[in-house]
Amino acid sequence: MSVTNVLLIPPWGVVGAAVATLISTAAINLLRVAEVWFLFRLQPYNRTFLKPVVAGVGAYLSASLLAQWFSADATLVHAIVHMALVLIVYAGLILLLRLAPEDKTVLLRLNDRAVVLLARGRARLNGRLPAQSG
Repeated sequence: MSVTNVLLIPPWGVVGAAVATLISTAAINLLRVAEVWFLFRLQPYNRTFLKPVVAGVGAYLSASLLAQWFSADATLVHAIVHMALVLIVYAGLILLLRLAPEDKTVLLRLNDRAVVLLARGRARLNGRLPAQSG
């Protein structure tokens, strides 16, 4: 049990436990980054780590604007449209900020894997491949 738990749980309950865990985890991660810097003079982060942050902030702002126009919990259709628009904004901002070569490699491999799985599924539906057993 950490000091933050002792200080935050009595007044805030479960939310205090969550905030205490957030503070403890952030502190440990910052200390790890500092340790790597002081021991090896390596910085584990670069500008590419800011892209998802910028896209996330943009998606959050778009979600806030959408919430003003219509409530996301009004109906299931509204909630689905809301989620889809936020996802589109996030993905669009990521693409506008340009993908890193590593990101492109991962997406190409995912695409290749999806093509193989779809082809295998079509072949199974057409009866060319037996269904795999458990």
